[in-house]
Amino acid sequence: MNEPSIVNCSFSFYVHINNRYHAYLL
Repeated sequence: MNEPSIVNCSFSFYVHINNRYHAYLL
């Protein structure tokens, strides 16, 4: 929990990839 910025970046990247994948499925 010392680097919340890295965690936030990782989560943001994951959400971005998930959105792209979902759009691809649609």
